[in-house]
Amino acid sequence: MAERPRTRRQRLCSWCCKSFTKDEHLARHVRTHTREKPAISSSAAHSTENDATHLPLNHHGEQASPFNNDYSIGTHEAPTAPDRLSSFGSRYPSSAHPGSAFHSLTNPAQPLAGASSSVEELAQSNFDGAVVGLLTPGSQSQLTGLDPSLHDSSQDGSWVFGNASTQIPAWFADDDFDIGALNSEILMSTTNWVPPETSGQYQNEPERDTLRPLVGDTLPSREELVQTHWYTFMGTSRTGHTTPDMGPEPTQVDEAYRASLAVKLQPHTPFLPLPSTDFLNICIQMYFTKFHPVFPIVHAPTFRPSAKSSLLLLSICSIGSLFVGSSHAASKGVKVFETLNKAILSSWERYFTRQGPETIALIQAALIGQTFGLLSGRQKDLLIAQTFHGTLLVWAKRAAPSKFKRASDYISLSEVFHTPQSAWNKWIQAEEQNRLLAGIHVHDVEMSELFLTDTYLRHSPEKLPPLSDDDLWAATTAEDWSEKIMTRLPDSSMHETHSRPPNTKADQAPLPLPPLSSNGFHAYLELEGLGTCAVEANNTNSPTQRQYCEDNLMTFHELHIGLNKENSLDPYCLPILWHSIFFSLYANTNRLELVIGKEGFAEAQNHVTYARSWASSPDGQRCALHAALILRELEQKNIGTEPPIHIPRIIFRAALIWFCYTRFGSDTTNLQQNVEFPELQKIGLDYQRLLFEAHGFKPSRPTTADSSTFCGLVDILPRAGHWGISQLFASILDLLLPDVKDDERYCR
Repeated sequence: MAERPRTRRQRLCSWCCKSFTKDEHLARHVRTHTREKPAISSSAAHSTENDATHLPLNHHGEQASPFNNDYSIGTHEAPTAPDRLSSFGSRYPSSAHPGSAFHSLTNPAQPLAGASSSVEELAQSNFDGAVVGLLTPGSQSQLTGLDPSLHDSSQDGSWVFGNASTQIPAWFADDDFDIGALNSEILMSTTNWVPPETSGQYQNEPERDTLRPLVGDTLPSREELVQTHWYTFMGTSRTGHTTPDMGPEPTQVDEAYRASLAVKLQPHTPFLPLPSTDFLNICIQMYFTKFHPVFPIVHAPTFRPSAKSSLLLLSICSIGSLFVGSSHAASKGVKVFETLNKAILSSWERYFTRQGPETIALIQAALIGQTFGLLSGRQKDLLIAQTFHGTLLVWAKRAAPSKFKRASDYISLSEVFHTPQSAWNKWIQAEEQNRLLAGIHVHDVEMSELFLTDTYLRHSPEKLPPLSDDDLWAATTAEDWSEKIMTRLPDSSMHETHSRPPNTKADQAPLPLPPLSSNGFHAYLELEGLGTCAVEANNTNSPTQRQYCEDNLMTFHELHIGLNKENSLDPYCLPILWHSIFFSLYANTNRLELVIGKEGFAEAQNHVTYARSWASSPDGQRCALHAALILRELEQKNIGTEPPIHIPRIIFRAALIWFCYTRFGSDTTNLQQNVEFPELQKIGLDYQRLLFEAHGFKPSRPTTADSSTFCGLVDILPRAGHWGISQLFASILDLLLPDVKDDERYCR
């Protein structure tokens, strides 16, 4: 191939447009300009030419932002750190090649629109790591040592070149490229480069300190981020405008004031068109399939949509929408919940003085709505549930005289034998009322644990409502129910002739009675009550009360958990709840939440000493072991089963325990001694082997970044059911995950 003839190109001065034939002549001429007029920028000399030949990037006058590729160094909120100035290609996407970026800096009057591949190869071979101050990986250190700006105000931060007819600079395409002259020009042109918008900000500060200090001032600490993400944080509503001074308050009531009062007294319940019948039906089906087994307060076999249970039906649909698996369905459930809550409040007094199915249906609708508020994952729903909880407590206290009476006490064996359908209906009404009281007890404990407040009700065993067995509650027909309840009524021995089959003789031995069915909901209610006992023992710091609570926990484990270990059917996850109660016994949950930032950075510093002392103590190790056992229990659960309402809270607390245990704790001599944990020994666990496994098979505790137990709890939390509060808790834990970027971003 014949060699391409070389053409002589003219070199133009960027100051006065004078042409030169050699690079050294042009460089010598440019130095005369920089010595005579150092304060005059090239943009000022050629603003007319730039405006005439090049269109601005933002033709419509929009503000510079990364979304329209208009990047201006002068408009940055904070200067870029030296370690992040890796290349212009990564920070300014429009400038893919370092040569184009460099040309835009040194010769803004001639933007580069395009170049051939030979030109790009030549520029890369000449510039790669050779020029001091050029933005290449090999020369970043030299660049950051200079004044941190190569900006020209005439370009408005635009690094995009679209004029294809622009002449390529001679020094960029000629073989006689003079790198020395180019070097000197770069050094001279960058000595006084300060962005016009920030020149006053940096003129009195040392050059090396202009990049780092502002990062800590503008970005919040991790504790402050945790505070804004906390599940009880509501924030403040600000409009950004100063409230004007109001005029003098009226001293008398006039017609205008009366008219405004009339408007304020009108109910403002929004009109909500109900979803389609198909959507309502699928929500009802999901409620009884997923939620009813873990919170059985509505008698599913006899529930029918009716005028008396219309509000209950909508409440069932609202919480059933969370299990559809669609964000659109959940949003419809939120709208139903908001409207339903106002409707219940407006009609509360009509049902409060009544008794019967309508009152029971209204309380059921309110309690299910409260459950939606607890689990939806929205802070304002949690606030509504906490506020409305007192109304349900009033009804619970009014129903106190009858709550110690079993549902079977309202019927007789003769009634069951002669009119089973009527007896069944009477039993269902009494059992639903007792289960409503049990549900309110569960909510009282859960709200106390979520908001770390005292409970409103007493949860000792003698104060809990008695509940019937699960098989009686699950009976689908009156005949099936009557056959099961006949052998459990108090006067069944007096009427055994009625209950004996017709072909049975009097002297014949009776058939063996079936074993009594266990009552999982009552066991769940009893264990929640033991949790409140543990909180009181921790608050009073009484060894006697703590030992009493431990003894009750061991008795419960033997009766309800140890005996049913082989039975996989456990919708209430009793072992997980049992392990979590030891958090209340041996850790101050409030202080651990404060130390990670529940109320901000300043308050967190007041609890660091406690966190270090607790995490390095046997109590901290004890709680960490129970948290590891909770993770083990969760990993054995079927992915298709829905967890009860306490599971998200417990996983969050277990992850909090392990974060503080690994972040603030250290292995001391006391921990190396043989510390005995009686509850683990009684259930047959070797705590030293368990601790070795929980530490990641290491003899000492891991760091937070190396803790597989902490990461396992963080990972399993958002996958624990369809509850929105699980996602809310997970967003808080995401801020605690160790990350190199976080270490660079947050001020410690």
